Amino acid sequence: MIKKSVLFISFAYIVYSIILVLVSINCQSHTDWCNIREDDPFGRVIFVFMPLFPVFLLSLLTYKMKDEVFQAWFRFSLWFVPIIIVFQYIFMNSGGGGYIGNNDFAIFFTSIFYIIFILVSLIKIIRAYKRTKA
Repeated sequence: MIKKSVLFISFAYIVYSIILVLVSINCQSHTDWCNIREDDPFGRVIFVFMPLFPVFLLSLLTYKMKDEVFQAWFRFSLWFVPIIIVFQYIFMNSGGGGYIGNNDFAIFFTSIFYIIFILVSLIKIIRAYKRTKA
């Protein structure tokens, strides 16, 4: 059940993001309601929950594998993804312009978190997969 929930929630976020971006791009009105930016509530959701993109890909990777492989990865993701979200939110609200695109250090720092998350996740998945095969 957890596998399906993680996959569904992360997929729903991706659909949400794509719809908002398409609405914003195709917006013919000059009003603010359909122009999605990083400093409005809809745009903040996109940026704060951006770790759900790699979560979707990694949960898709582990979906057909044994439950032990998914659980090994999920236990790590359960505490690391909120850390990324908190730091990303802090950087979005830091001084300067209020969103992550204004600060090169913030982009670099969150990129390091994403790289660590993806690499450690892949290592955990591979190690757990090898253990289940042995």
